[in-house]
Amino acid sequence: MRRGDAIKTKLTLAALLLSAAGSVAPASAAERARIFLNGAFDTGSLDFAQSRTFKEFAEEGKIDTAYSAGTGIGFEVGLHWRFNRRLGVMASVATVGRDGSASVSASLPHPLYLAKPRQATATQEGLSYRETTIHVDFVYAIPSGKSLEFLLFAGPSFVGAKSDLVTQLNYRQSYPYDEVSVTGVALGEASDNVVGFNIGGGLDYRLGKRFGLGAQVRFTTASVKLVPPAAPTISIDAGGFQAAVGVRIFF
Repeated sequence: MRRGDAIKTKLTLAALLLSAAGSVAPASAAERARIFLNGAFDTGSLDFAQSRTFKEFAEEGKIDTAYSAGTGIGFEVGLHWRFNRRLGVMASVATVGRDGSASVSASLPHPLYLAKPRQATATQEGLSYRETTIHVDFVYAIPSGKSLEFLLFAGPSFVGAKSDLVTQLNYRQSYPYDEVSVTGVALGEASDNVVGFNIGGGLDYRLGKRFGLGAQVRFTTASVKLVPPAAPTISIDAGGFQAAVGVRIFF
């Protein structure tokens, strides 16, 4: 083979290799990663309950508390790094807070008579419930044209939950003690850190070379156990369905 033909052959092979690499790698190093900042919205409410007993006047009393936390609002910031055009990993930190309330129902032993408990109820508003979660996901990207890209992701979630809880029912009583007057509740705080799982998908739209907008949905599941002082453990199905929208920075 002549020298000129050999050079042409090598150039052709090099072009083919570059073309093949371009089909699985980002178009340039500038598109290797993206930073995303989302506003997050947890769509479902969160309900959990606690029942505890106590000894008073030589009898057993009982306090049942039902908690309800509404939809949550927060934010998420993260980094998506690509191994090639389609495969990558993503890590993010999300925090969402919920406003909650507690409904308390108590059976209080009578100081003078056995088996004649007094009933009392109370409602406490303004409780706080917060989840801070680190998601670590594998990502599969599906490009669509020059501007759109669909993302599918799944992986472990490290969930930290913290909640206000009712620790005591405060009340007044006077002779003949057949009724009590509730004056309020005492509050405490409990937290837990667990490992869960998440799965979701997203859509990014490029507005330019470095900037874009995006939306995503994610479902996270984790079992949190809160242990208030001198009271039974409260089990909570944390996570849930979350929708998010925000900005994208490509580099």
